[in-house]
Amino acid sequence: MTINRRTFLRTMGAAGAAALTAGINLNAAQARQQPNILFIMIDDMASDAFFNERFPFLYTPCLNKLAQEGAIFTNMFVTTSLCSPSRASILTGTYSHIHGVRYNEISDPDPSLLQFPQVLQQHGYKTAMIGKWHMDSHNSPRQGFNYWLRN
Repeated sequence: MTINRRTFLRTMGAAGAAALTAGINLNAAQARQQPNILFIMIDDMASDAFFNERFPFLYTPCLNKLAQEGAIFTNMFVTTSLCSPSRASILTGTYSHIHGVRYNEISDPDPSLLQFPQVLQQHGYKTAMIGKWHMDSHNSPRQGFNYWLRN
């Protein structure tokens, strides 16, 4: 199923607002009903590299299945074209002048800002960061992640 960004954000925003307004506390049965969330961020890749068969030699059956059963954003933009500030904006939902990351590999977002992995944890999710962090260069786990594996 393909869904545009506006519809996704409207749906998720309404669901999130309803959950926060209701003050939902998840019990074990409710926790089992939570959807799994897999957020894949790929650095410096053309938007049509996988799904439009731009490169026929790429055989990606698992990614194709995820795309068919999940949500794909067809309109993309970034607030900052540098990798680290863009990642920090995705994590915090703020612009670089708010989260403080303005250059690659120098600093992490302001720790006082709530990041979406922390919100997921508050709602019973286990979170993991696996791969390229590309902000502050130390390899210590960051807030909001239960599992940390940085290459």
